[in-house]
Amino acid sequence: MIMTFIRTVIFVSCICGYLAFKLFSDTKNSNVLVETTKGWVLGKEEKTVNLGKTYVHFAGIPYAKPPVGDLRFAPPVPIDSWEGILDATKEGTVCVQFDVGNEDCLNLNIYVPQRSNSDTKPLSVIFYIHGGFFLFGNGGYVFQAPDYFIEEEIIFITCNYRLGILGFLSTEDDASYGNWGLKDQILALQWVKENIEFFGGDKNSITIMGQSAGSCSVNYLIQSPKAKDLFQKAIMHSGTSLTIWSFVAEPRKIAFMMGNLLGIDATDSKELVQRFREMDASSLSFMSTVINIVLEFIYDPKNGLMFAPTIEPYHEGAVLTERSYESLATGRFNKVPVLMGFVSQEGADIYQSFHKIRPYLFIYDLFQEKLLPNDLNIPESVKKTATDEVWAQLFNGSLGFSTTELRRFITEDQFVRPIVETARLMAQHIDVYFYRFSYLGESMEEDGPGIGNSHGYDLYYLFYYDYYTPNQNATDILTRRRMIRMWKNFATTSNPTLKDKYLNPDQTIWPVYKENGTYFNIGEKLTQRTNLSAYRIHWWNYIYKKYGTRPFSTY
Repeated sequence: MIMTFIRTVIFVSCICGYLAFKLFSDTKNSNVLVETTKGWVLGKEEKTVNLGKTYVHFAGIPYAKPPVGDLRFAPPVPIDSWEGILDATKEGTVCVQFDVGNEDCLNLNIYVPQRSNSDTKPLSVIFYIHGGFFLFGNGGYVFQAPDYFIEEEIIFITCNYRLGILGFLSTEDDASYGNWGLKDQILALQWVKENIEFFGGDKNSITIMGQSAGSCSVNYLIQSPKAKDLFQKAIMHSGTSLTIWSFVAEPRKIAFMMGNLLGIDATDSKELVQRFREMDASSLSFMSTVINIVLEFIYDPKNGLMFAPTIEPYHEGAVLTERSYESLATGRFNKVPVLMGFVSQEGADIYQSFHKIRPYLFIYDLFQEKLLPNDLNIPESVKKTATDEVWAQLFNGSLGFSTTELRRFITEDQFVRPIVETARLMAQHIDVYFYRFSYLGESMEEDGPGIGNSHGYDLYYLFYYDYYTPNQNATDILTRRRMIRMWKNFATTSNPTLKDKYLNPDQTIWPVYKENGTYFNIGEKLTQRTNLSAYRIHWWNYIYKKYGTRPFSTY
């Protein structure tokens, strides 16, 4: 490898008591070299799309050995040290999903703002976990370009973790304990904790952040003793461990059912897992994902995913051994401040894919009891009574093809109800800053009349997307600047309140969440509110209190 110029400046801080590596390069060179605990890595200088701020992108840094062979359906193993210099100027492979990707995918992307030689204070870090319903997605720049965070002097990190059957197969015994994707995330965080100082980061100011399945992952990491002390704050977008699609209640049953559907005639779990190991990764991923999608609608739309986090039998490497609801309710979780929330109409995108909702409409009309929350644990003796009450309240006794009512139901059932309950439970033990994102930009209105903010729309105001961001108007840009600054404030100070009078002219304070439901509404204006009545939260709580039986896993 030929490098015309590489420079690493080492700053020794006696006050802080540790080595911090300052990164920069001169105008003659676009490469930067850093020594980590595993070896030297070479990153590349880039510029942000907005302000043209220089940063260094270290792409595809491996944090674990390839999970192949006997390491498939096994805990991730830390990467060995490498000889020479690791080229981190190009993004690594993505994890297997459908029929794309590679099992050798456990890598990190690190974005480091360039600073002057005199600026030696370690920077706060955001560690972002991508969404995709535990089936899809990756940590690449295209899907979460962190330019705006970089411009706010935040070190931004993304990671790839195992997905689908490869990431979450569980037989509920030592053949395959499951939660492999979560264990990947924990190992990645351990790597960051051990190495971020070398990139100019503060190992004591790490915020984990995620959206959708990534947000659920964040919530699970908050509850896992294995993740203790690996982060100091958490941000959760549109998902928690109480959402019905974030948890698998009967993973062993699903594992054997999947084996049967794939033609595997196994009599015990070890044989089943070994047969899965012998299959081509892409074929296994593709076929299991297709089966998951088909059965979601044929069997029960609310059953959600077949491969997602689950409770493990207790063993030394277990990351989750307790029902999530009970863990949150009793305060048995890692105590860190949390910023969390949802967009105003999470289920609104059903208008864009009407064909997807027909199975919901048909099944709910045919089997009304499926409208009851999955984890209600309702006695059979009162199930009919509860079903009639829910049916009458939600749909006036007839669902038909009312997409408006179904949209509202999906928004409440699969997102808002569990998210609000998570905030309520956690707020009894820690500071929770709760938001509702209701801003609707002009570009979003093009999706269709009355659709509103759907799942994931808030990300358009946090990351750069070349197919959307260039079309933002002045109000869109103001909303984006507000969100980035609030998220930056939380990551650096644990309080998101905006003090900038231009961004927050009314000087609206973002309060901590209370029993009265205090939350922060992000619309054209920033406002404090205390009422989420539009989502029938109190009514759902009444149903749980009247008919539910603890312990709960989801809500």
